[in-house]
Amino acid sequence: MITKTIKSGETLIFYSSIKEMPIKLYNLTQRYLLQDMGIGSDMPAIDDHFKALDGFLSANKIQEAISERENQRFAFYTMLQEVNYKSLAFGCHVFSINGRLIEDRSEESLSEMLSGLGITIEDVDEVLLDLKKNFNMN
Repeated sequence: MITKTIKSGETLIFYSSIKEMPIKLYNLTQRYLLQDMGIGSDMPAIDDHFKALDGFLSANKIQEAISERENQRFAFYTMLQEVNYKSLAFGCHVFSINGRLIEDRSEESLSEMLSGLGITIEDVDEVLLDLKKNFNMN
């Protein structure tokens, strides 16, 4: 486990290895990260979808353009619904906060937990980068 104190003063304990995570939680984390990479939920992701869509259309790849448009639609929807997949993946890595075990991993609970702690995108990026270094299958 990895212990970090965030800017708000809260002490969080994170899983430091996939070997520590329950398989269901590992699978949920992977789902959120895949959704973040493939669909996204912010303006840079939407811009990427526009670029890909334009590329498919200019190459007359209609089926690929249709798929890309659907992904773009999901990205718009998740952004408008204030869903952030990277933050949800971050929330899956949290084992406890100030000694209180995190048991409810629903999207709503994770979002509420993160917003209540004042977690910033900088915190999410920093912790996920540190954890990514330790999350080897070896």
